[in-house]
Amino acid sequence: MIATNQIHLWYLFPHLVQHSELKNNYFSILSADEQKKYLSFSTLKTRTSPKKQYFLSRLFLRQVLAPYCHLSPGELEFITNSHGRPELNQDSRQNLPVRFNLSHTFQRVGDRMDETMGIMVCAVTLNNDIGVDVEYLYRQVDHLALAQRFFTFQEAEILAALPADERAKRFFFYWTLKEAYLKARGQGISLGLDHISIHNISISDNSATQNFTKKNHIDTWDFFIPFVNPDYQVAVAIKNNYREPKILTCHQFTFTEPE
Repeated sequence: MIATNQIHLWYLFPHLVQHSELKNNYFSILSADEQKKYLSFSTLKTRTSPKKQYFLSRLFLRQVLAPYCHLSPGELEFITNSHGRPELNQDSRQNLPVRFNLSHTFQRVGDRMDETMGIMVCAVTLNNDIGVDVEYLYRQVDHLALAQRFFTFQEAEILAALPADERAKRFFFYWTLKEAYLKARGQGISLGLDHISIHNISISDNSATQNFTKKNHIDTWDFFIPFVNPDYQVAVAIKNNYREPKILTCHQFTFTEPE
């Protein structure tokens, strides 16, 4: 279903999904811990509550990964590292080196989250560390202030020199590439976005290769900027020390009937 040189990027638009119908059909797929956590969320009268976000993200992840592992979605079991990154446990992998990473974003409108401006993405590959990040391009933030706080000096300088109408695109280009890389390393932003410099990465045909030195060892990473929707910036980072050319394909996700 997936070769060692492939990356599958799955994406889901939550506003196309009926939460109540999904809950009736799929709630039993979640693990006991997941069900308990879902029920612990309060029910809020918002277009996208944290309760719905959690349920969709867990269901999305299970249904995306199950075919790769030749298991039903409810049979998958997960573990987390010390930074909270989820991975499939050994039994769920079925001796297959399935690796994945999940990201989602929702835009706040006033005091609520609006799911019509939201997306979930999941990157799947074999063997290699992988990370993905997605951001809403029109999120209202102070790009220069955040760049000065979280980016390298050179990146902040480049951003400040751009025309105002070009800053958002470049800001989220940098941000998603950094987050994807740090998530692939299993540490998330705890390592610090300013600890990686990506301003000199040249993206050609939506991909690039970059070497990073880590404790006197050079790691080779591939980066991808896949297009899934004009309102979102997506970035994927994958460790590729064997320098095998990678092929990324995008797939819009639809739920299948529960078994």
